[in-house]
Amino acid sequence: ESRSDIETFADLLKRNSHRYGGFNLVLGDVQRNNWSWMTNRSLLSASGRHFLTLPAGVYGLSNATLDTPWPKTVYLKKAMNESLQQEAIADLGDDSWQEPLWAALNNRTRFLAHGSPRTAAYDAMENALSSVFVEFPECGYGTRSSTVLVASRIVEPVQGKTLRINLLEKTYSHKSIYEASFLSSSSFHV
Repeated sequence: ESRSDIETFADLLKRNSHRYGGFNLVLGDVQRNNWSWMTNRSLLSASGRHFLTLPAGVYGLSNATLDTPWPKTVYLKKAMNESLQQEAIADLGDDSWQEPLWAALNNRTRFLAHGSPRTAAYDAMENALSSVFVEFPECGYGTRSSTVLVASRIVEPVQGKTLRINLLEKTYSHKSIYEASFLSSSSFHV
């Protein structure tokens, strides 16, 4: 949490981004509905820094740049759009619209090699990385957590706070990546 606006924080981070390994970062101000994405990866510019203000919409972010059309990223964007459409017709307080999204985040289907991300990894690793939920126990590698964050307007503000933030995270054990080993949930108002 920061008291400064996104641009001020991003400017500070841009000046120091050379100190960090490659990163993608989504910054959000839920009260102003202002979202941005930034990276320090050199594939976008000579300086290795890039900042983009995001208009309303659904975006996908994996281990490349924003909206790189990897099959798993395209699949997740479609699942998000479908979940949002279902939420639009669901009753208030009904979280069933999130179930297809959780199912999508848990999808272990490996996408065909021709559409998989191209990295310096071996073919077996590339194949393992092509699924949404990555499981590659031979290398001790896999999805560590899945998170759904929902920001919703409060019909009757609580102490001047107009948004409820619900965050649910499923963290997976390296011993058994087939089941969530830890579930955490947070809810707060802003």
